[in-house]
Amino acid sequence: MIRVRMPGGVCKPDQWFMMDQIADEHGNGTFKITTRQTFQFHGVIKRHLKSAIQDINRALLDTLAACGDVNRNVIVSAIPSLSKLHAQVYEFAKRVSERLLPRTTAYHEIWLDKKLVAGDALKDVEPLYGEFYLPRK
Repeated sequence: MIRVRMPGGVCKPDQWFMMDQIADEHGNGTFKITTRQTFQFHGVIKRHLKSAIQDINRALLDTLAACGDVNRNVIVSAIPSLSKLHAQVYEFAKRVSERLLPRTTAYHEIWLDKKLVAGDALKDVEPLYGEFYLPRK
């Protein structure tokens, strides 16, 4: 399963179409809208994982900290195009989401069979969760 990080649940029409295309090309042909205002792709097999995430990034979305021991997503009940106030609330949600993103470099590591095969993460400390942060779920 792949979950997209999408602060406030805001998605442009072209991004929606790209998510649909990603589901068809890399998953089981469906994607779900979650209660956390984001998308989930199911049925993505391992050999499609890299290209699916690359396509999500091409849509100007990402998956960073969308799962695991993190905030997952910042939910907002505002449609930015409705009013200036809604736009301000959405912009605030985006800033909160950016602030809560993990700062650790552990996301740049790839482990297979308990062996580091790619990446060179530093022994850094996550400022929000401290030494108890567990990025590898």
